[in-house]
Amino acid sequence: TTPETTTTTPETTTTTPETTTTTPEPETVLEIIQNRKDLSLFNEAIIVAGLESELKGPGPFTIMAPDDEAMKQLADAPDLTDEATAKDFVNAHVLRGEELERDDFVDGNLKFEDGVERLVAVSGSTIMIDNAEVLDDPAAEQADNGIVHTLNQTLIPPTP
Repeated sequence: TTPETTTTTPETTTTTPETTTTTPEPETVLEIIQNRKDLSLFNEAIIVAGLESELKGPGPFTIMAPDDEAMKQLADAPDLTDEATAKDFVNAHVLRGEELERDDFVDGNLKFEDGVERLVAVSGSTIMIDNAEVLDDPAAEQADNGIVHTLNQTLIPPTP
């Protein structure tokens, strides 16, 4: 008879520590604008216009936000302390129902929330809306309810 042999393999237990990653709540286009120092004057116009709750809404929105330099260069500055004027001004920079990334812009016209069609011209990586350039830096910022692009000039609403 041959003797029995028993082989024992030691058990290995591997424990992985639980990792909890919290992703911040997706921002709204309004929160992006509020958090950007270079868009403070456009944010003030949104507040005066009473459009804060709307821009926190479901969207989608494409916001063409003029930076503070563009706001300061307004030759015939509209009275942005007046609610109706501020609302017209902000709506001249809002596309509702669309979320346009840089690649989505094509030559043609876009109708903004103020009812005005503005000329879009794309040449290479340059995107112009009327006389305003869509800036690469800072890059467009995605929110859960839309996207915010930065302009180097304002899109002046029509004078009533």
